[in-house]
Amino acid sequence: MKQKDKSFISKNKILDAAKFLFSEKGYEETTMQNVMAESGLSKGAIYHYFTSKQEILSLMIKEAQEQVNAYFAEIADNDLLSVEEKIQNIIAYFMQNQNQNTLVVNRWVEKVPYALVDTIRNGNYHIAPQISKIIKQGITDGKFQCAYPDELAEVILQLFDVWLDPVIIERPPIESIKRLKFILHMLDSFGVPLLKPDDIAIIVSKFEKGVEYE
Repeated sequence: MKQKDKSFISKNKILDAAKFLFSEKGYEETTMQNVMAESGLSKGAIYHYFTSKQEILSLMIKEAQEQVNAYFAEIADNDLLSVEEKIQNIIAYFMQNQNQNTLVVNRWVEKVPYALVDTIRNGNYHIAPQISKIIKQGITDGKFQCAYPDELAEVILQLFDVWLDPVIIERPPIESIKRLKFILHMLDSFGVPLLKPDDIAIIVSKFEKGVEYE
């Protein structure tokens, strides 16, 4: 086996071990010694790739961003899906995304310097253009009426990715739901009714459960 392949396998063993431990024990309670034991790798091997658990979390955030970027690009470019189907797929993706849930419960934005800035930039550069494509598809299909699809896509992303993020701004579930309804009202007024009643119910159920932080 080539050294490059060995490095890839070892690095992923460390990441998998850390993801499991962050989910089970929480970020604060997990030590590099725990990661070493869970991964089955030596201390030297662990520290060859990562100098701290913060560095591990930083890579987890980067990988999560890349996965979301790829997913949005794939969905937005899928000509076989209607606008409604694309939105339903996106909602389902985030409801079931374990990596995202692990980052949220471990308060990712507070652990890694500049994580929030990097996430906002990543979203603006990579995800917002894909949301804009979906809005433009809706305009072409006669389902939406919007003169500013690019700008609205960026606003939608910031509202959902920052304003409603429970790690950034902690609120009781009922307050988050009120803000979700405000966003939906705003989208309707812009001629872009993105979410159907069933979609809204799924998101509301997520907010009602709240977030149990580690």
